[in-house]
This record gives sequence, C-alpha cells and structure tokens, in this order.
Amino acid sequence: MSELNLDAESITRNKSYGAMQHLQHLLKIGWLPESPLVKRFILENQLSTKDINEALSKIKEDN
Repeated sequence: MSELNLDAESITRNKSYGAMQHLQHLLKIGWLPESPLVKRFILENQLSTKDINEALSKIKEDN
C-alpha cells in the first residue's frame, strides 16, 4: 500500500473553502498573521490586513 504524503495545508486547500475560510482555518489552528505561510497566502489570494482582522473576529465570535 502506498503512503499518502499530505500535509495540513494541502488537505484543507483541497476542500471547497474560499480564501477567507482557509485564512480563518489557518489562524484558528495557530498560525500567526506574521508567519511566512500566512503572509504568502494573503498575497497569493489578494487579501488584506482587513481580511485578517475579520477572520480573527470571526474566530473570537465562534469561541
């Protein structure tokens, strides 16, 4: 049986999440807004600081 080489980012990216939902997921699981992964994701998806703040607010509301 062959092994699957999947990481957390590729698993969530393969689901039908929008960019904002994926950003919220990354922040919810502990990635910091200043981290290289989140910064790259923001640039690739043309998101902004406002989007980060909205995602963080949504996470706080859900808790």
